[in-house]
Amino acid sequence: MIEKIRRYLEQKLGKHIEMSVIRSRKILIQKKQKSDAITIVLNKIFLDAPEETLSIISDFLTGKNKKIARRHLIEYAHKTMRETLKEKNFVVSGKFFNLKEIFDRLNQQYFNNLITSKITFGKRSKKERTSSIVFGNYSPQLNIIRINRSLDQDFVPEYFIEYIVFHEMLHAYMHLSSKGKKSTGHSKKFKEMEKIYPDLEKAEQWKRKNLNFFINANKGKKCLEN
Repeated sequence: MIEKIRRYLEQKLGKHIEMSVIRSRKILIQKKQKSDAITIVLNKIFLDAPEETLSIISDFLTGKNKKIARRHLIEYAHKTMRETLKEKNFVVSGKFFNLKEIFDRLNQQYFNNLITSKITFGKRSKKERTSSIVFGNYSPQLNIIRINRSLDQDFVPEYFIEYIVFHEMLHAYMHLSSKGKKSTGHSKKFKEMEKIYPDLEKAEQWKRKNLNFFINANKGKKCLEN
């Protein structure tokens, strides 16, 4: 497949091409111009790309409609990544909480069922983190919400994990409302909308009192307040 792409681009660009393939979340295409050849580093995600996408790659490399070509290539990469994610890799049901049930309930109650994100417990991190912890995150590129597995414990109150899911769903909603523009993060509008969650203050208080438990991963330490 890589040889087919190389020959296609050689024909389009009219120069000898040396090509290599990488697997990366950050790099899609890199180009280095030599006197007698062009060196191209291509993301693996484009190996099965249709001819239409290869033509856009050619436009990007030649500088023809570069901004438009760049946007199309990013959209193709994000779409392909979403499609290659397997449902079996999503873990929605833990020992104590079912994320899908929480998500569906919040989606209906607060977002008029507009949020289409997938939700899953995140993979356990092999790296120790002693100064901070991320309870949840939303990826606009993949449209996925990941919740920290450490919250699936019997002492964690339902209103707290529900708040974390709501918080990440709100990020998804803000991204949807911005029509793909740059995320505003925890903007003034975000914080105002977050207040519609009825247990916001209660959840934040519980987080402050129990944060060190999660940071230190001290299983013997008792929860301070439910």
